[in-house]
Amino acid sequence: MSLRDHPAPPTAHWRDDPGTPFRLSRADAGVQLGTSRDGRVVTLPAGPAPTRVAVLGESLFGRLFGLRMLAVGARVTAATRVPDQWRPLARVAGDRLTVGDRVAAWAPPPPPPPRP
Repeated sequence: MSLRDHPAPPTAHWRDDPGTPFRLSRADAGVQLGTSRDGRVVTLPAGPAPTRVAVLGESLFGRLFGLRMLAVGARVTAATRVPDQWRPLARVAGDRLTVGDRVAAWAPPPPPPPRP
C-alpha cells in the first residue's frame, strides 16, 4: 500500500471566537498568609527587596511563618524563650537563620554583589 492509496485527511476550518477575552493579571508572589474577608489571597511579598516582619508570641504560627520565610530565601531572626526548638533548623539554614533568646538586632543584610 502506498501513500497514494490513503484517503486525503479531512479539511477543517478554524474560526476564532471573538467573544472570548484574553487577559493577563498580576500575580502576587511571596508567602501566602490566608484570605481576606472578601476571599482574596493575602500575600506577604518576598523577593529581592528586604522585608522586615515581627511575629510576637510563642506560637506555632510564628514557627510556621519563620519556616515559610526561610523557604522563599528570606533571612530570619528567631527571638524565642525556647531557642533549642530552633537549633536543628539553624544548623540546616546556616547564616540565614539567627536564633537567640532576645532580639539583639535584625538578621544581617546579605552582602552586596561583587563589582565587575
